[in-house]
Amino acid sequence: MELSPNISLPAVLLMVLAGLAAGSTFVSGDVFESRGSAGRSLLQEKSSCPISFENMNYTIITSKCKGPQYPAKLCCEAFKEFACPYADQLNDETNDCASTMFSYINLYGKYPPGLFASECREGKEGLACPASPPESENDTASANVIIIQSFTSLILISGIVLTFLDNMDEMAEDYEMGDVEDDMYEEFQGRGLGDSDSDDEEYGSLNGRATDISAAQARKGKDIQGIPWDTLNITRERYRKTRLEQYKNYENDCKQTDKGGMYYEFQRNTRSVKSTILHFQLRNLVCATSKHDVYLMSHYSVLHWSALNGEKYEVMNVSGHIAPCEKHPGSLLEGFSQTQVSTLTVKDNLLVAGGFQGELICKFLDREGISFCCRTTYDDNAITNALEIYDSASGAVHFMSSNNDSGVRDFDMEKFQLCKHFRFQWPVNHTSLSPDAKLVVVVGDDPEGLLVDAHTGKTVHALQGHLDFSFASAWNPDGQTFATGNQDKTCRVWDIRNLSKSVSVLRGNLGAIRSIRFTSDGRFMAMAEPADFVHIFDVRSGYNKRQELDFFGEISGMSFSPDTEALFVGVWDRTYGSLLQYSRLRNYSYFDSLL
Repeated sequence: MELSPNISLPAVLLMVLAGLAAGSTFVSGDVFESRGSAGRSLLQEKSSCPISFENMNYTIITSKCKGPQYPAKLCCEAFKEFACPYADQLNDETNDCASTMFSYINLYGKYPPGLFASECREGKEGLACPASPPESENDTASANVIIIQSFTSLILISGIVLTFLDNMDEMAEDYEMGDVEDDMYEEFQGRGLGDSDSDDEEYGSLNGRATDISAAQARKGKDIQGIPWDTLNITRERYRKTRLEQYKNYENDCKQTDKGGMYYEFQRNTRSVKSTILHFQLRNLVCATSKHDVYLMSHYSVLHWSALNGEKYEVMNVSGHIAPCEKHPGSLLEGFSQTQVSTLTVKDNLLVAGGFQGELICKFLDREGISFCCRTTYDDNAITNALEIYDSASGAVHFMSSNNDSGVRDFDMEKFQLCKHFRFQWPVNHTSLSPDAKLVVVVGDDPEGLLVDAHTGKTVHALQGHLDFSFASAWNPDGQTFATGNQDKTCRVWDIRNLSKSVSVLRGNLGAIRSIRFTSDGRFMAMAEPADFVHIFDVRSGYNKRQELDFFGEISGMSFSPDTEALFVGVWDRTYGSLLQYSRLRNYSYFDSLL
């Protein structure tokens, strides 16, 4: 449906507001298309949802809509019962209510991709909600106008709504943003940056492969993500300023740092590699095993990408049935189906993937097939939040799993057995083992983190200072300091010699600190926000100097190569999603003396 050129955008927006204020009779079909959307296109901003979907009673849906049949009648009736009271907010495309709601429905219900989108559409208007009959003909006419206005307005906006029908692995926006300025919105609509036309231009002529951006092109002035700023009505600087100004978050007393550092330089943007996200709070889905080898999640595929030849191949596909080909005690020989991978780690030849239902899938890269599968728990709240592979004092390969059931588990991969299980008072979002394997940093759904004994699980010291839940942690290889990342938009650095308070509080720009990494030599620490920014701190300067990597898009993960020579950052966006590669700068001053 085309919008008449005689109708102005402000007039349409007024129609939207008038229609939504009066009430909705339908949950728009576009709501299904914004479900759990992580892959929103660039230049699209939404305000925070006024409804607290986090604390809703999802048993309204999960008690009736059950697998494996998922009866359409029961599922859709349950969905109506849950969603229709919030139809006005869900139909409002200026907020993130729809994506937030579906993120939690997916979290608690573990539903297959596209279930509600395919089963619960009842017409072009969307899903009809029960409504009391109008009191007069005028009321009926008014109601019809509201429906038409809302639907027409949503068609206008749908150019920037992301398709979720085939992508349940997309997730809710992680940060709150205000409304985008009108000229930005109009330009986004007019040029289709991030819509299907742009996709066709970028991918169609290259057999499905986007054009990569090289360091040489970037030095000549080309945007590292290929965004055509010179053809837009807004500059990169103005758009960046708008995003920073509109973001709402905690304010902390943080360390002032000099961001003029230059430690890693842009090397390449590989746009043919799409690193995706499933859960909006979990961003550990990129792992580098060398400066040439990277493993990442792309929808249901675990991919390996080689920086040497620029090729990718699929290591593992979890969209269908997957089962171990080796027999070990405790391994689920029946395997899993349609695993939704929430976190990933790779070290040397071992790859471990964790899932939404507590699944653990272990594959040795030098062997055929899957070696080991298990489910950490059958608890409803079982999502695997983080994984870490390490070598024990005996030389055996272990990995540690952090789960939403408040447990931390240690697995011995020589024996394929669970050897330790520690329980805490809150869901554990991330753990990090000290270099000497004696201490573990434990953070989760509590502002207070813990430093615990790695052998007994007993608390050594509480970590006080953060204001919200934490989702990241990492040890400096020196074994004396470690860092924690929190949703209060800060990273705190701690020294085990004095844990009464953190020694540094480092602030992000947009949102929560979702991932932290140290280089293997301890020289640099990188912290990633949910989108747009990765900060690289010079540890030797006392974290006073930093480099800021500035781009646009959700961050799916980051990883230094073991030799510190490369840094890889996964960016998830429907059009400009890619893998960014940076190379460490070296000061080879002795070469200058030869000139």
